[in-house]
Amino acid sequence: MDYQVLVEKQPANGFVAVVLGWPECSGTGNTRDEALVHVRAVLTERLANAEIVPLQVEVSNANDPWEKMIGRFANDPQWADVQAELRRIREETNRD
Repeated sequence: MDYQVLVEKQPANGFVAVVLGWPECSGTGNTRDEALVHVRAVLTERLANAEIVPLQVEVSNANDPWEKMIGRFANDPQWADVQAELRRIREETNRD
C-alpha cells in the first residue's frame, strides 16, 4: 500500500518525514533517505498491530424540520383529495 509522506528539510540540519494524515507517524534523519527509512519503520510497526477497515456511520439529521412531517397524513382520508387538487392546480398552471 502506498502512503503520501511529507519530507521536510529542517532549518538547523536534518530531515523530518511525516505520513500525511497520520502526524504521529514521523521519522527524522540526517538525510532525506534516512528520515524515510525511520518513518517507514514507524508506520510498519503501527500497521503490524492494526487494520484499516471501512466504517459506515448513519447520521440522523434531527434538525430537519421536514423530517417531523414524514407520514403525518398517512391515515388521513382526505389526503388523496388534497393531492388530486394539487395535481389539478399544477396541470392548469402548466397549460398557461
